[in-house]
Order: sequence, then structure tokens, then C-alpha cells
Amino acid sequence: MEYNYGLYQTLNVNIPRRKLTKQQKDELWDKLKNIEEEETNEVVFMLIYEHNRVSDKGKDESLPYKGKKRTKGVEFNLENFPRRLQWILFKFFSFIQE
Repeated sequence: MEYNYGLYQTLNVNIPRRKLTKQQKDELWDKLKNIEEEETNEVVFMLIYEHNRVSDKGKDESLPYKGKKRTKGVEFNLENFPRRLQWILFKFFSFIQE
């Protein structure tokens, strides 16, 4: 039986075909850079890893999408995320702001 991360499945519906606008990307990037709560940080990592597992057939990458290990965590470049993952993260942050 394959386990699926429920939040990912919920956010991974009705994804627009278009890319995020520059303004949306800037907004998402600001939110990603300024995550203060450990729980939110963990949720973002889970969404990234689940997207890699489901969409990219679970490539064995310790850090998907060219992530880099830093002394204080992990660093990702938003431009390396597939369009669909960018939308999922954008929807997540829109959801928790309400």
C-alpha cells in the first residue's frame, strides 16, 4: 500500500496551467525565506519531498530540485521547482494566511 501525504493531495487539485506571475513568485519567495515556525518549515519540506516522490517517481535524491544543505538548514531555489509544485506551495501559504 502506498502512503500519500493528505495535505499534498488536497493542494494538488485545480492547478492552473499557467506559471505563477512574477508578483506571485516574489510573494511566495518572501514567504519561503521568512518561515519562522518550525512546524511550517516541516510542512513545506514534506510538500517538496512528496511532490518529488509522486511526480518525479521518487528519484533517490537526498535533496530534490537541486536543494543545498547549509549550516542552518536547507536552501532551495524557487526556479528549480516545477510549475505544479510552485502552485502547491503558493496555495499552501494562501491557505494558512486566512
